[in-house]
Parts: sequence; structure tokens; C-alpha cells
Amino acid sequence: SGLVSSARFSPDGSRIVSTSEDRTARLWDAASGDPLIELRGHDDFVSSACFSPDGRRLLTSSWDATIRVMDPRAEPPRRIAHSPR
Repeated sequence: SGLVSSARFSPDGSRIVSTSEDRTARLWDAASGDPLIELRGHDDFVSSACFSPDGRRLLTSSWDATIRVMDPRAEPPRRIAHSPR
């Protein structure tokens, strides 16, 4: 819970990813609005997210100066890129 900073539809329109100040990204079923999964791992506010073109991966960015490539079906993140502050 907390302030929602972004929300985007998956390429096929079946899911929504939202990001929040509570350091999470969440997947939702677009038709029903039901929560599907909560993704954790960032150390600060998650500012945005987007789906890969095929909809299988998520990219999330955070105020912790990282971008994470996540597969919602498997954790931990596949890749983590660090940015200078």
C-alpha cells in the first residue's frame, strides 16, 4: 500500500503493473482487478515499470538508483543495473 507512482497495461491488455512508494511493483488482472503477484527487491520508492514487448518481463526503476529486469514467474531479478546518483 502507499502512493501509486505508475500503472501500465501489458502488451496484450490482460494485466496491469503498478508501482508504489512502498518499494513494490504489483501485477493485477485487468479484467477483474484482482491482484496476481507482488514483486519486491528495491530498497526505495519504485517510480515506474513497463512490460517487455512480449509481456514476459518487467523493467522497474527506483529511487534506489537501480533498474531491475524481472520475470514475474521467477525471482530474484534477472538483471540489476545501477545508476550513479
